[in-house]
Amino acid sequence: MDFKETLSNIGDSLSEAAKNVGAKAVETKDIVVLKNKKATEERNIKSLYQEIGKLYYDKYGNDEAAEWTSQMRRINSSKNKIAELDEEIKKVKSQD
Repeated sequence: MDFKETLSNIGDSLSEAAKNVGAKAVETKDIVVLKNKKATEERNIKSLYQEIGKLYYDKYGNDEAAEWTSQMRRINSSKNKIAELDEEIKKVKSQD
């Protein structure tokens, strides 16, 4: 194999490697785009689950006979704590 042929083989190898890298970059970009679309749909589902939960809570939150009363009691407890914390924040702000 002479020098010219060796350079030609190296050039061919580099050209093939560049094509492979380019194809892999396109594939990676396509995968990222699809994963982002998937994540968007998963966020949509999570948001809808939250909306359904809030609607259920708004409708049955004070019904002791409803399903998930334990979770609803914890929500009520957290809401009461939030109200107490809001009052404490108001007191601290009024001291300034």
